[in-house]
Amino acid sequence: MCPYLLYGEGRRDRKFLEALASVPQFQYHTKGWIPKFDNWHGCSAKNTIEGCRKAFCKYGAKFTICLIDIDDLKHDYPEDWDEQKLKIEQDEVGWLSIVWQYENAEDEYRKVIPDLYNGDKTAKNREAVRRIAEFVNCDLWKRIMEEFERKAEFEKKKQEKDT
Repeated sequence: MCPYLLYGEGRRDRKFLEALASVPQFQYHTKGWIPKFDNWHGCSAKNTIEGCRKAFCKYGAKFTICLIDIDDLKHDYPEDWDEQKLKIEQDEVGWLSIVWQYENAEDEYRKVIPDLYNGDKTAKNREAVRRIAEFVNCDLWKRIMEEFERKAEFEKKKQEKDT
């Protein structure tokens, strides 16, 4: 069994990822992988990736899925955020997969739970965690699962090449 890291920008993201990974359907699709969780304190995309790199080494993970709010990128690079996004993605290495949250985690939650009230971020996250089963097969789920599939395919090709 190989460890992988689910990495979020902040504590709330980490709690959401821990809840998501506890869903039986998630566990089914990630069998053979051992989840590890960590988070940064939320700020720029590049700083989040740097924190992700440190956590990756700390846990000895095989690969990392890092969730980053795209609004941070838009804040850091208002004129050319889309170009910066492509540059960051091109700089990705084999250990890192970025899942961009449009615009932020709370917007992702609202896509799945439209009646999510206008409370503070902590309250929204608590409600998303409480209703985590509703996130199965949502757009965010699919983007995360695509990264697992991509990594599994990469590992399969690597194994075939080694034999």
